[in-house]
Amino acid sequence: MYLPLLLTNFMDPISALSLAAAAAQFIELALKVVSRLADFGANVDQAPKAFRQIMTELPLIIEGLKRIEERSREGGQGDSGSSAAVCLVINECQEVVKQLDELLDKILPSPGASSFGRGWKAVASLASDAKVEELAKSLTKYIQTLTFHQIVVSTTGPASTAAETQKPETWWLVPFDRNSSFVGREEIFKAIDTTLIVKEDVQPRAALWGLGGIGKSQIALEYCHRIRQRNLRCSIFWVNAATISRFEESYKRIAVECGLVERNESNSSDVSFLVQNWLQTTHIEPWLMVIDNVDDKDSFFYYTLPNGNTPSQCIPTCAHGSLLFTTRTSDIAFDLATPAVPIAIPQMTSQEGNQLVKERLRRAPGPLDNTTIGELLDEVEYIPLAITQAISFISKRGTTIPQYLERYRQSDATRTRMLTFEFAEHGRQIGSLESVAKTWTITFKWLRSNSPRAADLLCLLSFFQHQAIPRQLLLTPKGEAREGVAAKEQETEEMEEDGFDFEDALDTLCAFSLLDTGGSVSANVFTTHHLVQLATRWWLQNENPKEESRWALVALQSISRHFPADEMAAPTGYWSLCEGLFPHAELALAYDFRSQGLPDRQRIIDLARAKLLVATGHYLVWTSAFDEALSRLEESVALRTRHLGERDVNTLASMGQVAWFHSLIVRNPARAIPLGRRVLALRTELLGVDHEQTIDSMCDLGGALEENEEYIESETLLREAIERGTRTIGPRSLLVLNCTALLAGAVENQGRLAEAVELYRLVHEEKRDIDGPEDIRVLIAESHLASALVRRKETREEGEALMRRTLAAKQRTLGPDHFETLASAWNLILALARASKFQEALAICDAFMAACEQGPRKNNPHSAALVEMIRDWREQFEGQERCG
Repeated sequence: MYLPLLLTNFMDPISALSLAAAAAQFIELALKVVSRLADFGANVDQAPKAFRQIMTELPLIIEGLKRIEERSREGGQGDSGSSAAVCLVINECQEVVKQLDELLDKILPSPGASSFGRGWKAVASLASDAKVEELAKSLTKYIQTLTFHQIVVSTTGPASTAAETQKPETWWLVPFDRNSSFVGREEIFKAIDTTLIVKEDVQPRAALWGLGGIGKSQIALEYCHRIRQRNLRCSIFWVNAATISRFEESYKRIAVECGLVERNESNSSDVSFLVQNWLQTTHIEPWLMVIDNVDDKDSFFYYTLPNGNTPSQCIPTCAHGSLLFTTRTSDIAFDLATPAVPIAIPQMTSQEGNQLVKERLRRAPGPLDNTTIGELLDEVEYIPLAITQAISFISKRGTTIPQYLERYRQSDATRTRMLTFEFAEHGRQIGSLESVAKTWTITFKWLRSNSPRAADLLCLLSFFQHQAIPRQLLLTPKGEAREGVAAKEQETEEMEEDGFDFEDALDTLCAFSLLDTGGSVSANVFTTHHLVQLATRWWLQNENPKEESRWALVALQSISRHFPADEMAAPTGYWSLCEGLFPHAELALAYDFRSQGLPDRQRIIDLARAKLLVATGHYLVWTSAFDEALSRLEESVALRTRHLGERDVNTLASMGQVAWFHSLIVRNPARAIPLGRRVLALRTELLGVDHEQTIDSMCDLGGALEENEEYIESETLLREAIERGTRTIGPRSLLVLNCTALLAGAVENQGRLAEAVELYRLVHEEKRDIDGPEDIRVLIAESHLASALVRRKETREEGEALMRRTLAAKQRTLGPDHFETLASAWNLILALARASKFQEALAICDAFMAACEQGPRKNNPHSAALVEMIRDWREQFEGQERCG
């Protein structure tokens, strides 16, 4: 009788030699079989499943027996009894391999077999698949037995005493100390605790996911330290899964530190199997394993380790062990956490961010008031890595938060440079420096390699305003011809967007927290981080400066396509559409293409700019930004004339907008009439007398003639425009109604007030039916009607009531300091004064002067001029009252 395997370590020389011989004999036969299977697999497209399993299992047994052979020859492989038991296992294993070898003689083709012969043999092998599978299952059992034997031997050692062989039952293999500056995140810790509640026979798993730099690894590290304090029996292991080599290194460290292999044997191919098996079957105390940075799906789920398994297949699975994963993408998080729901890591709260800044800048110069800290947190968007980077910059440079903010806000170029500032971050690899830009570059590169459409979307997103990005701006156009650009020049246009590819790309960006849908799966408006935009552009600059400009041009063309040319071209939702697109248009127009040196693209750039300039210029008129509007309209004329010439329809569109501006907005007939006549003549020649744009020019010129008191010619021209428009585009078209309103003014100025009132009433009723009671065009028409009504004694009360209603509606929709609102206020004040209703007039004066003092348009010269008129009238009235 011999002592049990776990209690003795002595082996006699004869037993050792017998064991070594048995191992060597098996290895020789097994290598032969592996070689034959490898050759078969290389020559047949699809080897049977059981064959593939054998090809995986046999190398593991060979590797283990090589180590048994080496230790046996050194006399260090356990006692005589255990040696005999191992020999028995090897002999049984060898018998299985012999059966396999004999089976292969029957089903594998000979070396000189033809392709047909090999194919027939491959098909024939399927009939033996069940037998091979049965042999493979037997081999798997022997692997487990031999692995267990190896673990026992490695943890006892040949010369150890009982006292010396006692190992600690609790292991702490976390490569980082505690972060003394860690703050907050209590809700996340509660969520982890809830997710990791142990259920019977179910392994608890939790996955943290979120944007790079959001603090996932820091949270996992802090959780490890808390668990260590809470449960002294719990072993904790940290595995870096960023790459397959780092995963392997982490497992080797566990194997060595826990005594599963000798340090000089850590390169063995079965280390990951030993660790997995040990945690599942031998280390029966509770344990927690953090698997950090599972960001590359291929590296974790598809690439294989030396033992033939993927990292995901080497994760220990048992009810007494918990797993905590961190990843940048929600897609991987769901795969890792199943069946639990992964835990999304949000930005820090204002309270957490404030606490972090104060903790890290306790000795910094300057005040640390909450308002200043709040400004800093707003700029870095409450992202922990960005906060830490800013703190590091402030500390290293010896500056204050206000000084940092002043520098940071200088320009996007300055912000970008500061995002590349490198610093040592706690919990990162020793000796490495981090920056926000570098951290996100890892994600950008992954997207470029694995999801090019998502990478392209990210590039495009970086040239829009980071909030409220409409879906249509991101869609690839259908390849329609652009103004003045031949088909061969349209190199930035692409084929029509594939719907599935687009949605998949959006989902990928959302999974990486680079894009936010606001919680809606069918969102039409998206948000990203401004810091992500800056980092993306920095990445593009480093790749190729021309690549950055190419995407800036794609963004410019996209916003140019979608920004409506004027309210007549987009009667439905024009105002809200323009309001949503305008911030993105401003960024696209502000990009400095000339600094990138793209002479070959200048024509394309200029024409895209011209289109957007005229569209935004028209919209700016309705916001009462008249000076900026005129500047844009005139620049569009210059750009289009340079590239297309004066006789191009697009150039005439810009010229027509300038004529409209001088005719109907600022009432400057000296500029409007000659330009209007020129545009009308060219459009008549190029487009014909009945074209909508020609009729539009007649309308604008008629208004300029009326302003110049040329009422007869104005009326004649406007009636002709109405007749043509009614015949070609319909009596209820916006263009015909605008002509009718101008005709009413020409008629009124000729003393036919009753006829004018009926025309104004017709226009107002038609527009109200089309656009609703509070559309700005309806309210302007209502103002015209009200002003005409108060001029007639019999309709004065109706006119005053309508003026009050219009003024209230304009206040609600446009604000008290909008030019149109102030114009209505001024008209009502005068009407009330003429009717001797001075107290009501004075109350309106006071209300609007107070409301406009701090309004958003207080510096607008045109709004300011109307406020000054109201103030002057009030002062004059008070002076007359005192004199009276």
